[in-house]
Order: sequence, then structure tokens, then C-alpha cells
Amino acid sequence: MTDWIQSFMKEQSDKYDGLELFLSRKPDYVVLNFIRVSKKNHGTGTKVMESLIQEADKHGDTIQLIPSGEFGSDLKKLKTWYKRFGFISRKNFMIRKPKK
Repeated sequence: MTDWIQSFMKEQSDKYDGLELFLSRKPDYVVLNFIRVSKKNHGTGTKVMESLIQEADKHGDTIQLIPSGEFGSDLKKLKTWYKRFGFISRKNFMIRKPKK
């Protein structure tokens, strides 16, 4: 079966101007390496995350990420934002298991 990650990244990048999205595959989960939008607070990141979660759930994939303020985001706000999508905090990363 062809992995959905590459086509998802292309589809989202084509759909949203200024979006930078990078996902990678590990044996047991998908890594959200980064998501960056050119205009913050316009809903683009939320729409992409909703689509990502829907796709991951459809394929039974867990998503893992390491929140970072590297691109100018407030780390506390960023973690709160990810929690809205069902991510839970672990030591230095966040994880979301697929919903059935």
C-alpha cells in the first residue's frame, strides 16, 4: 500500500499558499516535523491539522511531534493549540493516537 503522507503534504501545500509542512514516517507512527503558515491567526494551521488528523485516523496512524518555539511561536500557546486536537504531553514530545 502506498503511504498517504507524500500526497497529503503536496495536496495541502497546493491548497494553502505559504504553508510549509513536513511529515515523516517511523515504523510505529507519523512524525509532524513542522507546520508553518505565512499568516498566523487566519485558520490555515487549524484547517491543515484537522485534515491531518482526519487522514491519520482514516489510516490508523499515531502522530507524534516535538513542540518548538523555533519559528517564533510561544511554546505554551503552541502546546495548548496541539492539545485542542487531542495531543497529550509526554516528557519532551506530544502524541495523538488515532480515533476509531
